[in-house]
Amino acid sequence: MSIFFINLENEVSENVELKCEFYRQFGYEGAFLSLISSTENFNILLQRLYATEKICQKLDLSLTVELTEDELTLIHIDNLQKKGVTRLVLHEFSMERVAALSQAVSVAVSAENFSKDDYAFLTKMHANFKNVEAWYNRYPEAHKGLTEGFVRQHNIWLHSKGLKVTGFIPGDYAFPYSFFEPYTTIESNRYDLPLVSVIKLANLYTDNICVANNLLSEESMGQLKIYSLHHILALEAKINGDLPDILTNESFLFYNSNIANGNEINLTEQNADKYEFNQPSKTSDVKIGSVILTDSKQADLGKLSIVTKSPEKVSGARVVGQLPVDEWPLLDCCENQQQIILNFVK
Repeated sequence: MSIFFINLENEVSENVELKCEFYRQFGYEGAFLSLISSTENFNILLQRLYATEKICQKLDLSLTVELTEDELTLIHIDNLQKKGVTRLVLHEFSMERVAALSQAVSVAVSAENFSKDDYAFLTKMHANFKNVEAWYNRYPEAHKGLTEGFVRQHNIWLHSKGLKVTGFIPGDYAFPYSFFEPYTTIESNRYDLPLVSVIKLANLYTDNICVANNLLSEESMGQLKIYSLHHILALEAKINGDLPDILTNESFLFYNSNIANGNEINLTEQNADKYEFNQPSKTSDVKIGSVILTDSKQADLGKLSIVTKSPEKVSGARVVGQLPVDEWPLLDCCENQQQIILNFVK
């Protein structure tokens, strides 16, 4: 499941509809909205929610709403369901209330705070666990008390109890502050590429993602879709000089054939993995993200790879392309046998 955030502190304009259409065309299933605000009147937020619901209904997008127990007293659950709300993200709700709500609607509890005692209580109260999910309010960061080891083990435990887990990813641009202030939910590492965040969360056994702001680019959306459907990393390299004839196609599908080196990702494709070598580039031209040909000692053929670290150790290489700096973190996510689409652009 993939959903995206709509900020109800802004007016529901044509831009909101365009945003919903954009996400829908890339296969996103729903929108996430928060009724928690310290700056806007609750009734104004509610009216904006209803306006957004009409857009989502037209596009067949589900609605997930975050709210507090006090706010739920201001509007009956039946009214929200009539407006198309299919899931509630519960903030500061008692477990007794969670159990009761689970009989009528899907509910999400705070993943990092959900304990064995909470599970035992919900079991005692005959909660409908088919309708209970766990959403992370924070991303694993040591200074916030959440380590990756804790989250991974906690997610394994949540899965053993039948709970699906959702985490947040950032858009393409970093924010110097918590995007959700004063909201309760913040996205994963805001300085990561969206795809890097998705891979990190998947490695922590997170089931679903929510894009936490409206700045996800079409390029990132394409990367996410290719990865989610085919588990393929899509990378783009700027051409450096003349490409060997075999690489002049618009893009190539490779796989990482060896990570033992630690300094390079070796690129192999099914039909041919040896390329015309010619003359090497200057060593100073080789850096992280360089797509290089190195002499294979077989006539004029070479081996294709991407430099991941310590470029000063690379010698006798011909640079045929360069990945942009913002894609370098994806190299750290490239495991052995990982498939890679490498697109060479001018």
